[in-house]
Amino acid sequence: MKNPAVPRIALALPLAALAACSSGKSGPHFNGQTDASWETLPAASGNLSSPGFSDYTPGGKQGVYALESTTLAAFDGSAWTADTDLAAPIDDLGSWSGPAWVGDNLYILKNNKVYAYSIAGDSWTTLLDTGVPSTDNAQMAHDDHGNVWTVESDSPNHIVEYDPVANAITTFDSTGLGGYVYEPRVAWDPAAQRLYIGPAYDSPDLYAFDPKTGDVTQKTSVPDVAGNVGTGMGDPFCSDRSGHLYAIGDDGCDASASMFQYDTKTDTWSRLPDVPFGDHGCDGACTVSDDGWLYFTSGDGNNFSRLKLH
Repeated sequence: MKNPAVPRIALALPLAALAACSSGKSGPHFNGQTDASWETLPAASGNLSSPGFSDYTPGGKQGVYALESTTLAAFDGSAWTADTDLAAPIDDLGSWSGPAWVGDNLYILKNNKVYAYSIAGDSWTTLLDTGVPSTDNAQMAHDDHGNVWTVESDSPNHIVEYDPVANAITTFDSTGLGGYVYEPRVAWDPAAQRLYIGPAYDSPDLYAFDPKTGDVTQKTSVPDVAGNVGTGMGDPFCSDRSGHLYAIGDDGCDASASMFQYDTKTDTWSRLPDVPFGDHGCDGACTVSDDGWLYFTSGDGNNFSRLKLH
């Protein structure tokens, strides 16, 4: 069920980069294979203890953006830049504030508003401040057309689409996503043309949403190290936009180093090399860059690493 979009208003940012293939490639280009071990990287500053990562680093770019509360930082592939304190009109964005990286902009729906950060201009703009559902503690992701997706944090937990060109919100019935939503995570897969949703960090459930039909389908839950259904998924959740998702398994939040890869074509999970520390903690994050890296940070912000994708 769709709700009517809010009225359109003029955009404050250029949108020339919102073409269909936002990854910079014309099709899937990661085959699901990885290196045998993770590379340990310098951790971000202490101001980013529970960051959210940008959803996917486009072609021609490197590294990752990390966002939490009132701090934005960037890892350029070798080192972290100095933290930037967010100024007005931005309110505190809280933890797990994973923005969608589209073209030259980062988009995030928080505080019942839509914000955009211009990377080239190093400036924030409030694009919409009416008709935006509560999406606090939720992750963002963008599709092939540059639309931004997330999940409403409060009941009835609508799936939320933001169209930057129209500057408009559309909501879809999520059918409850199993009846339990807490810190929902989302990731887009162009191969399946689906939005994948992890409704809660302490639930192993996985769902796929088809924007064309509005259908929500439950998929295979993330396993534990023994191959059984796990008790949670953890906060890290991301896509390589080539038919694979990445998530922590086991108990979801506490002592676990197990990273799993999901194949969107076969609806199956496989285990990747363990992250290079014994406890991923709560509030971690992951993302993938178009130049072939899976980035991961633990929830305490003290561990940052990457795994080469092929």
